[in-house]
Amino acid sequence: MPSTFKRTVSAAVLAMSLASAPFMVGAQQSGAPHGSVTTQPQAVDSSQFSDSDLQKFVAASQKVAVISQDYAPKLQQAEDPTEQQKVLEEADQKMISAVEKEGISVDQFLMINQAAQQDPALAQRIQGVAQ
Repeated sequence: MPSTFKRTVSAAVLAMSLASAPFMVGAQQSGAPHGSVTTQPQAVDSSQFSDSDLQKFVAASQKVAVISQDYAPKLQQAEDPTEQQKVLEEADQKMISAVEKEGISVDQFLMINQAAQQDPALAQRIQGVAQ
């Protein structure tokens, strides 16, 4: 996976998970997360996601949220861009590994997350799976 792609995924996943961690671990949904992925996904048919997909997403989300919480202070304490890059790359590897260990691709993980932000019915399905 090219380094630029990993940095983009890391930054997007870190921002997304920091902003929406309560949603991702099954807590009350508090509206749209602040700051996160800058690209606008195309409309996605939420029925394309099976219950199994959503179970994998929830499990991966919980792990990504923990990793994000662990790395957020490290990123904030990084004193220069080189150190920040090192922290992002380390977090990126752990997040990608956590997502893939749940049997879901990073692309599908991000697609489900973005779709859930746009589709209240999908968000409710995810909430149901998380409980």
